[in-house]
Amino acid sequence: MKMWFLIILIVLGVAILFFLGIYCFFWFFPSIGAIPNKKMRKSYQEKTLHFYDNQFHNVEDFTLPCGKYEKNKGAIAVPKREVPVIMWESYPKSNPDDLTINWLGHSSCLIQMNGCNILIDPVLSKYASPVSFIGSKRFSKVPMEPENLPQIQVLLISHDHFDHLDYSAIMKIDEKVEHYLVPLGVESYFLSWGISKEKIHPLIWWEQFTFRGITFTMTPSQHFSGRNPFYKNISFWGGYHFTNQKHSVYFTGDSGYNDHFKEVYRRLGSVRVMLADAGQYNTKWSKIHMRPLEVLEASQDVHATYLIPVHWGAFALSNHEWNEPPKVIKSRASEYGVTVITPKIGERVVYDAIRNYQDSWWNFK
Repeated sequence: MKMWFLIILIVLGVAILFFLGIYCFFWFFPSIGAIPNKKMRKSYQEKTLHFYDNQFHNVEDFTLPCGKYEKNKGAIAVPKREVPVIMWESYPKSNPDDLTINWLGHSSCLIQMNGCNILIDPVLSKYASPVSFIGSKRFSKVPMEPENLPQIQVLLISHDHFDHLDYSAIMKIDEKVEHYLVPLGVESYFLSWGISKEKIHPLIWWEQFTFRGITFTMTPSQHFSGRNPFYKNISFWGGYHFTNQKHSVYFTGDSGYNDHFKEVYRRLGSVRVMLADAGQYNTKWSKIHMRPLEVLEASQDVHATYLIPVHWGAFALSNHEWNEPPKVIKSRASEYGVTVITPKIGERVVYDAIRNYQDSWWNFK
C-alpha cells in the first residue's frame, strides 16, 4: 500500500512540475512577450468598441474550432523539390517615384514607396515557433537574412501569431527600424522586449499614420490572436492599406472572407496591388482564412488591379497542397477581373513592369 502511495506521489509531483514548467515558460520566456496589463486593457476598452469582456472581438463573433483540421489524403503540404528563391546580400534603393514589392515567403514582404522601405510581418527564422528548434519548419530559404535587410522606415505587424511576429527577427533588426505600426495590444510585447516606446504606434481599425507622404491605414480583418495560451485575443489583429499620390497597396493580414473588404473599398477606394491571405486554409478554419475563390471575391470587392497571393510558400500550417493557392487563384482569375502576379520568393517586382511577373514557377510537387 505504501509503495502505491509513493508511486502516486511521484507521478503527481512530476505532473505538477511539468505543468508549472509550461506555465513559467509562457509567462517568462522572452519570445512570448508580456501581455497587456490591467491599466492598458482598461484603456483599450475606452479606445475601441471591439474590446470588451477582457478581449478583442471581430465584427461578427464566432467560436474557433477545436483541433487542427480534417485529413486531406495525398496532399503534398511540403514540396519534395527545393523551392526557387532569389537571394539578396544587399538591397538596392528605389526611385521615390517607383513602387517595388518583394515577397519574402509566407506573409513577409518588403515594399518600397516614396523612397521608403516598408517591411511587413518579417518572419526570418527557420521555425514559426517561440523556440528556435521545434515547431513548423520553414521549407523554403529566407531570401534576406536580418543583417542584409536595408534600413526600414516603417515596419508593419498584422497580429501576434508566431508566423507573423518573429521575436528573433525583431530583435536583430530593431536598430534598423524607425517606426513600428502594430495592432493595439501588440505594443505590450514590444515594450517587454526593450523596444523604444517612441518607435511603437499601436493602432485600431481605420486609424491612420502618415509618414513621408504615405498614409497608412489599419484595416479590419476577421481573425484572432494569442501568443500566451492562458489569454486569448488579448491583442488586436488587422491588415494595412497604404497609399501615396500615385500608388496604393493593401495587405489583408490573416482573414476570413467577410464584408470588411467592401468597406475597405468604400472608405479607401480601389486598390492597385492587393497582397492577400491565400494559404493555410481548411474547412474548419473558414472563418479565419480565405480559400482561393474567396481571395478572388475579396480582390473583386476592393477593386484590385493586381493580386499577389501570400501566406504560402514557406510553412505548412494546414494540409492543402503546398502550391494549391496560386494554382487555383491563377486559373480562375479572369472570371473576377483581376490580374494575378506570382513572383518567386525574393523576386523584386517593379510596379511599372508588374505584368512581367506571372510565371507558374510553383508548378511542381
